[in-house]
Amino acid sequence: MNKGISGASLGVGGDIWTVDNPVPFKFSELLLPEIIIEDYGTEQDYQRVMRPAFDTLWNAAGYSESKYFNKNNLWVGRSKR
Repeated sequence: MNKGISGASLGVGGDIWTVDNPVPFKFSELLLPEIIIEDYGTEQDYQRVMRPAFDTLWNAAGYSESKYFNKNNLWVGRSKR
C-alpha cells in the first residue's frame, strides 16, 4: 500500500504520452496489486507481470489503462538502461 499520496499527481512525459495538467490524487492511500516473480524470465515476461500494477496506478489518475504498454502487454515507454 502506498500512503500519503493525497495531492500528488501522476507525472509522465516523453515522446509517447504526456500529461500537461495532471489531476492530483484525492485519496491518501493506493493499494497496488501484489506482484510475485518466482522464476527468472525474459524482459517481456517481467513487463507482462507488471502491467496490472501500472494499470491500477493510471486508473487512480483517471485513465483507463497505462499508456506505456501496448495491446500485447509489452512496455513501449522509454527504457532506463
